[in-house]
Amino acid sequence: MISVGLVGYGHWGPNLLRNLAAHPAFRVVAAADHRADRRAATRQAAPGIALYDDGVALIDDHRGLDAVAIASPVSTHYELARRALERGLHVLVEKPLCTRSEEGRDLVAIAARQKRVLMVDHTLLFTGAGRAIRALQQGERLGRVTYYDSQRLNLGLFQPDVNVLWDLGPHDLALLADFRDETPVQVEVSGQCHVNPGIPDIVHASLHFASGWMAHFHWSWMSPEKVRRTVIGGSDRMLVWDELAADGALKLYDRGIDKAAKPGGRTILPGYRTGGWETPAMESGEALQRLVGHFAEVIEGHAVSIADGPRGVRVLQFLEQIQAALDRNEAARGGGAS
Repeated sequence: MISVGLVGYGHWGPNLLRNLAAHPAFRVVAAADHRADRRAATRQAAPGIALYDDGVALIDDHRGLDAVAIASPVSTHYELARRALERGLHVLVEKPLCTRSEEGRDLVAIAARQKRVLMVDHTLLFTGAGRAIRALQQGERLGRVTYYDSQRLNLGLFQPDVNVLWDLGPHDLALLADFRDETPVQVEVSGQCHVNPGIPDIVHASLHFASGWMAHFHWSWMSPEKVRRTVIGGSDRMLVWDELAADGALKLYDRGIDKAAKPGGRTILPGYRTGGWETPAMESGEALQRLVGHFAEVIEGHAVSIADGPRGVRVLQFLEQIQAALDRNEAARGGGAS
């Protein structure tokens, strides 16, 4: 079995602990949190495991560890992951991987040198719909992807150390990284800080790529309704993923446009293809349990990770480009958006 320690028992830590403890490949032997009440909650959830008030102490001092799962604040990810990898531990890090792509590349290099697994908790990739979308894209059923449009809205959950872009953005950007290995050539962003100055809680971002496609995102902690909806346009089919839809989360439409030149002119008048829709097959079960199982398979050499360090770095590069555009806009308005 793989002996694993957990650092952080806040919002996401209990979910990780539950899924690690339930998986036959793992044995949870230790956990750390600097808050006494969270350590008490950990003791109640997993009696008998060793408890630490500091993640560094768990990584440095606990003997017999094979791996560590990090669910602490984003600002601590780099140092904790670096120490764990240098000690020879496999590492699973809650998204985002860290705060800068430069740090992420350093972690990837250390993992390669130590021959250890570095994986990011991009849970969206392991949902039934996320896996189905990945299969549709790789099977070219959508045709040439022309746009990606996503809304991820809710009332909160406000985070103490990151803005809404860095909280909600990694979900969508991890899936976007599957579609083409391209860097945006143009980024348009707007944001607003309603609660804490300098910490945007609403962000709109449009990413334009040299090959002609675009992606648009709306992330918000200020919506009275929860929305989780993504539309992906392809030259052959169009896809709608609505996580909260009562009639099925995923719909593949045989709909689109067929271009035809207007006689005697330069204007293109499209023809419309209005076929039906189907619900692609989706795996059942909890996404985080699949992610944990994937982590075990990669450690054991049975799989190549779809959520590895290089993907985490690519997501960080997307985040940095969007954040830089957001900062420029806020500086022009005389504010701050960090």
